[in-house]
Amino acid sequence: MAEGRGNQIVYLRELRPGERVLARIEEYRATDADHRFALENIQTGMRIYGDHPITRLTFWSRRMGYLPEASIRLRIDAGRTVEWQTRYKFFVKSKQAP
Repeated sequence: MAEGRGNQIVYLRELRPGERVLARIEEYRATDADHRFALENIQTGMRIYGDHPITRLTFWSRRMGYLPEASIRLRIDAGRTVEWQTRYKFFVKSKQAP
């Protein structure tokens, strides 16, 4: 139903109701800089920014939506707290003149 092509996930056909795509993304480095990426389709997109390195990245999609799930590793000693932040920015692309 979909395949990876370089830095793209390409759908081979439109998903039918009830179908989904679930893929583990392997092509990234575990650095803070790699926790900044974008996903786009024809009309919309999202940019994701995190302040900890990604330890696992999974892409999930249904017919009308998609979502990256970025996991991070935290070490929290007893009695301590740790803070982290992941921001999502959603956008609609401008229509281009024909």
